[in-house]
Amino acid sequence: MFKHPVPERAHSVSLAPDAKQVVFYARRPGRLAWQIDLREKRLVRTLHAERGRHFYGHGCFSPDGEYLYTSENDFENARGVIVERELKSGKIVREFSSGGISPHDLRLSSDGNTLVVANGGLQTHPDRGRDPLNLDTMQPSLAYVDRHSGELLEQIAPPHHQLSMRHLWVTPNEAGAQDEVAVVMQHQGPVTDQVPLVGFHRRGQALRTAMAPLSTQRQMQAYTASVCVHPQSGVAMVTCPHGGLVTLWDARQARFLKALPLADAGGANLSADGEAFLVSTGLGQINRISPQGIRKVLANTQNSHWDNHLVSARG
Repeated sequence: MFKHPVPERAHSVSLAPDAKQVVFYARRPGRLAWQIDLREKRLVRTLHAERGRHFYGHGCFSPDGEYLYTSENDFENARGVIVERELKSGKIVREFSSGGISPHDLRLSSDGNTLVVANGGLQTHPDRGRDPLNLDTMQPSLAYVDRHSGELLEQIAPPHHQLSMRHLWVTPNEAGAQDEVAVVMQHQGPVTDQVPLVGFHRRGQALRTAMAPLSTQRQMQAYTASVCVHPQSGVAMVTCPHGGLVTLWDARQARFLKALPLADAGGANLSADGEAFLVSTGLGQINRISPQGIRKVLANTQNSHWDNHLVSARG
């Protein structure tokens, strides 16, 4: 086990393609990220957001691992930007528009060229902390952006303008078909509104959304944290920490399957063997959950409180 203290609460983590390095990002509106060498178990460098920018807690690597892309807030101009950094030096190469404001999660398509961006649509400013400033005029979107040119290739809006798109999972498809993107949302309107919090999308098609039965939908409390899709079964895992649930969905049919109680469930990823889900909690548990819903507690660490995201390091 390797631990390294950091001055701010971390949110998510990106694993390099060679699994030798990771980057942790401060929780918004944090301005720091930490590049760590997993083999040597050391901090390589601390990355800093430029003046007038802050991180949104997420990023991804180029296929060769030479470049890091981070979602950031240009808060003085109320626009979302994707910032490209050279990993070897940590220097910023350039930035381009995210296609919206408050870009949150950021993933790379299997083509190696297209960034998938969850634009939350919420205008914020560090002077106001995490307070949303534009609830009535939100414009969240799922955006596809060319990482080479910065061109916005496609953009999809959710069915309600207050459905803030937050977290993603990209499942590659065979035979040249478009990747399947799972997107989970947080509703910024009344918690009693009956709106979908889970959606699935392929380029060139409409967004397919799904809702749970009313009792489960209410228990989710309009809030989701992480999403992960098991590629063989097509089952999607969505964590709902405010509701004390993990929910399972049929990603191919865009429909609800079941819910399991799990207090403060946050991070979700595939296990290293690819056969199950790993789910972390804010109470220090690491759980193994099968696509059928069978749960096993792998760890219960009283001194660790995990945030909303989890990466399984292979290799």
